[in-house]
Amino acid sequence: MRSRKQRRKNLGEELIIFGNPSRGKNPKRRRRNAPEGETSDTKQAVRLFKKFHGKEPAEILELQRSSAIRLDYTALGDLRAIGLGEAELHGNQLTTRWDSLQHIDFAKAGVKLASAPNGKQLYLIGGDQDLNAILGDFEGVDADKDLIDLGAAGFVVYDARKKHSNFEPVEWVHELGEAGGELPRLMYDRLKREAFLVGGEYFIDLAPQLSPGIEN
Repeated sequence: MRSRKQRRKNLGEELIIFGNPSRGKNPKRRRRNAPEGETSDTKQAVRLFKKFHGKEPAEILELQRSSAIRLDYTALGDLRAIGLGEAELHGNQLTTRWDSLQHIDFAKAGVKLASAPNGKQLYLIGGDQDLNAILGDFEGVDADKDLIDLGAAGFVVYDARKKHSNFEPVEWVHELGEAGGELPRLMYDRLKREAFLVGGEYFIDLAPQLSPGIEN
């Protein structure tokens, strides 16, 4: 690996801690207390610094990370499942037999399927999204990563009451990428224990008086 000399005198000598410290003059460092027999995050960070740079850090910097999140969402329904990989069934066959395809079951997890107000981004909100126990079932996945790519998401299944069904509770199945669009990727934040979708060409059409639902 080639390196490039930098003019900053102390470049590479500081151990950077991103911890959203308080904004006072003497911020208190918030550290995770390590369980018995486990090394604390700070000690692990110092050890990695020494192994990577070959020396002790000269100083510790505490820098603010953005904590910005979307505050407003539109609930679409109760999430039942997310299909893994491109859907092998389509149309009515997918609607009636989706549970025969590979998927992650959220039926009893209390997770809401939601959308950004502009209809361009789906979210999984609340409930039990802890997938740590099944990460070993995914081929090629490093379960020690903080952010994990679980692969393409081929369909979503959710329960909702819509005008289309006279507001009766109905299980809705939407195939993602059904019109040739790019599939979103299902990602997992192992630290927050939350799943989320990245990319894809799906959308909710806001132009008609009554949207047909999730498209593409």
